Amino acid sequence: MNFTRRQLIRISAATGMVAAGTFSLGGLASASARKWFLPYTSWLNLTDPSLGGNKTVVNNAFNQGTTWFMTGYRGPHTPSPIPPGYKGVGVLGFKAYQNGSNGLADAVRNGLPSWVQAVQYDSEHWSWTPEKEQGAWLYNKHVNFSYAKHFCELAHSKGLKVVLTPGNDLCNNAPNSAYPNHDPQYPVQHGESIEHAYVRHGIATAAKWLSPGDVYEYQAQPLELAPSTYKSMTSEVANQVRKQKPGVTFLAGIGRVGATWDHASAYQLHAAASSVSKIVAGFWPNVDANATRVHRMIGLLRKLGY
Repeated sequence: MNFTRRQLIRISAATGMVAAGTFSLGGLASASARKWFLPYTSWLNLTDPSLGGNKTVVNNAFNQGTTWFMTGYRGPHTPSPIPPGYKGVGVLGFKAYQNGSNGLADAVRNGLPSWVQAVQYDSEHWSWTPEKEQGAWLYNKHVNFSYAKHFCELAHSKGLKVVLTPGNDLCNNAPNSAYPNHDPQYPVQHGESIEHAYVRHGIATAAKWLSPGDVYEYQAQPLELAPSTYKSMTSEVANQVRKQKPGVTFLAGIGRVGATWDHASAYQLHAAASSVSKIVAGFWPNVDANATRVHRMIGLLRKLGY
């Protein structure tokens, strides 16, 4: 699906997409100006009263036209993730550039839904991202290209915005069978955290392949119990993004789910979010169908002014 520049401007005005040339890395003037990246399933959980969800709070937060709603690709007829009656940007989420079934390149070949305005590349150290892609997020001499670059170029050629959300765990010491000697491509030094390795390897320099108005999200949520660390690491990543591409909207992750849940209270989530208020344009709230976690995320939204 190809958009002309005029069509993109019209879409931006209608949906709240960031206009080209806008520098969006800094803090926020008001709650209504805050930007969000929200999976549709998270919206469902946060509006479910049986889980402690609150439709009014959620509407106040996410129906300002500044939320990018995401769903995974399930073929050309994948339903839009934008809730009925809401304004926002429709995002297709991908964990791979090409994996033979539902990577971006596969979806382009098989057909994209008519509503899609942006695509997400969520490359992490998991089975959904091929090992070759995990090891070539940035330029890799063994394959002679970068998958982040390929993803951005293909999306932009289709007139689509891009959301890059690479995991800290791309930096690891696990064997990678796609490369000589099964060597890890972004190794972690002795005594080093994966977050510091993420900065040292310059994972966020992939922002160079974004365009103004695209989104880069740093998965800062593992650090949320220590606001000073959450702030310092997010600042370092933000600085890398800023140097590579002014005009990119920079977001941070907040909240943890499932087996990784850190038991953060609404107060602790707010302390972390407040620590980066002058650094980020908004957040990716992580919340699953767990009543305690939904309740605490609603508490965060209330504390943020919704």
